[in-house]
Amino acid sequence: LLLMDETASALDAFTSAACQRLFLDIWTKHRVTSLFITHNINEAVSSARTILLMDKESKKITKTIENHAFGAEDIDKLKLSSEIMHFFEDTKHEAAR
Repeated sequence: LLLMDETASALDAFTSAACQRLFLDIWTKHRVTSLFITHNINEAVSSARTILLMDKESKKITKTIENHAFGAEDIDKLKLSSEIMHFFEDTKHEAAR
């Protein structure tokens, strides 16, 4: 079991991308169960098969999204699934209110 809490929060974009590639290499080789905690949408999409979203106030899981882009060979070219895109668009509109 690999537990990772805000692993790239203090890294620049280049180093963060290199760490994501390293994680994918390790995961591909060992298929280790991993739990990431992050506020970075790009990190979540590039590092997770399943994304759990939590409510800020209640701290409860409000949405589970299956990420079909996980494991793509070139993480720089990942395309978000339509479900993920719709969720984040809806979230941006709610935050703007």
